[in-house]
Amino acid sequence: TQLGFKLNKNLSADISFAQVSGSFSSFNLSYFNLTAYPWHDTRLSPYFSIGAGAFISEPRGALVSGSDIKASAANLGIGTRFYLARNFVFRMEFREYTAVIDESETKRFPAWLLGFSFFY
Repeated sequence: TQLGFKLNKNLSADISFAQVSGSFSSFNLSYFNLTAYPWHDTRLSPYFSIGAGAFISEPRGALVSGSDIKASAANLGIGTRFYLARNFVFRMEFREYTAVIDESETKRFPAWLLGFSFFY
């Protein structure tokens, strides 16, 4: 889930929440992101995103022994918007999440995102 606010023609801010359920554990991600649109006035508009937030991993107790992991995290993304109509947009993005587990361990999670956006 993503909720955004356009700050000006070239910059927007949004908050994102995601939950991923896996076979051995589940993950919760929450982020604040800033997105730059260098070519905002074209029908096909690339963009760049950077953000920070929280990463929580909860192992499934019946399958895997372990403890919950709560970590600070960051993400970088690159994507493009394609305007299907004036207020309706198709989005495609690649984003890499990095969670800092402790001083010597980081976890990286790549993600492809596809979706539609609409605004008033």
